Amino acid sequence: MRLFEDWPANVLRAKGFVVFADDAPVMLSLAGDEIELETLAPAEGDAAPDSEREPDGTEIVFIGRNLPVADLSRRLDDCASRR
Repeated sequence: MRLFEDWPANVLRAKGFVVFADDAPVMLSLAGDEIELETLAPAEGDAAPDSEREPDGTEIVFIGRNLPVADLSRRLDDCASRR
């Protein structure tokens, strides 16, 4: 959640998959001040439908105006290095 602290106002939406080193992957949806995280791992013994298979890696799409690409990259790099 540190990624979203003091979030730039010009990022209007973000959506994608986040893979953690020590937890189940999640689907991320950010719109304004609302952040939704949905666990993608199926319940034990359940087969995951094709649409819910675990992603290969973190992929997030950011939507906004004049996006601070360097700041977003730094934030993501900081998260990856805090294992």
